[in-house]
Amino acid sequence: MKDLRWYLISRLVFVLIPVVVLEQLLALLFRRIVFPFFIAVLMSGQESNTGTGFTEFLLLLRELIFGNRIRSLVELLRGSLGFFFFLFTVLMWLLPIAAGILFYASIVEKKVRSLEKDREDAVNRYNAKRYRMLSDFAHDLRTPVMTVSGYSRALRDGMVKDKKMKEEYLEAISRKSERLSELINMLFEYVKLENEDFSLNKAKMDLHELFLSTAAAFYMDIEEAGMELVTDIPEEEYYIVADRSQLTRILENLFKNAIRHNPRGTVIYAGIKKIPRGEDLIIADSGTVIDKSEEELFSPFIRGDSSRSGDEGSGLGLSIASKIANMHGYEFFLMNDFPGYTKAFVLRVFADI
Repeated sequence: MKDLRWYLISRLVFVLIPVVVLEQLLALLFRRIVFPFFIAVLMSGQESNTGTGFTEFLLLLRELIFGNRIRSLVELLRGSLGFFFFLFTVLMWLLPIAAGILFYASIVEKKVRSLEKDREDAVNRYNAKRYRMLSDFAHDLRTPVMTVSGYSRALRDGMVKDKKMKEEYLEAISRKSERLSELINMLFEYVKLENEDFSLNKAKMDLHELFLSTAAAFYMDIEEAGMELVTDIPEEEYYIVADRSQLTRILENLFKNAIRHNPRGTVIYAGIKKIPRGEDLIIADSGTVIDKSEEELFSPFIRGDSSRSGDEGSGLGLSIASKIANMHGYEFFLMNDFPGYTKAFVLRVFADI
């Protein structure tokens, strides 16, 4: 809205300048040529000491209006030549203003059409994005649903006789059921953040304690995945005002992604770096390189790899993390050149107390 206001003001000034210049040129033209010529025509054949300058013309009009020659003025205006000059004068003075108004109206109309087109394109992009999101979500749901349905049907119909295989089927059903629950919860969180009625539940909290406790909660999962966790988180207190549950969600999503999308032997780093106005919370790893831009990566159902097949991620985690960070007024970004690691996700938290 601010950009539109300055655009309209600048275009108005752009139109007013030539209008004012043209008005001044017309005034000069009438003062030097038109008025003297008209006076000469009117005064021909009459005894008068009146000159032919603009000032003399005004004095003549004053004499005609307020003097004994008021009848002469009426007759002058009734005459065809006087009426033509009066009309011509008015039209000439109004012409630059009318042209400026029409030109400015065309500028405004063109800008409105451009804004309407941009808005229409934005709506179309949003609808396409929403359709793709729903399509991808249906795709992600289909695989675990089919697995659960197929395995459970096989067990129900007695097709699996081997006890060990039954346990494998039951384990697969359990794992896929958990996956379904995770997908649905992630979609619920994403939709909740998109809701206009959603608001953060901010309170004073210790950021270092939150980061330490979250990293500790994933220590066993990292060990079981054959990875190593390296931490560099200060133990001293560092208080901010934020929504603890939502910041926890960001960190949990980052740890889950680091475990899920990297091979065994990956080193995961969780550390804090001081910045002038706050701190950077960094979760880096030495695993797979991400070949997508932040715009793509932080969009719903976009993943860091080039293919969806065989990937257990939903693509919603980073989008949710980005939204939560923006709602807090923080920054969330990817670094592909973090020292000693292939990539790093950074949550830049600004101190407010």
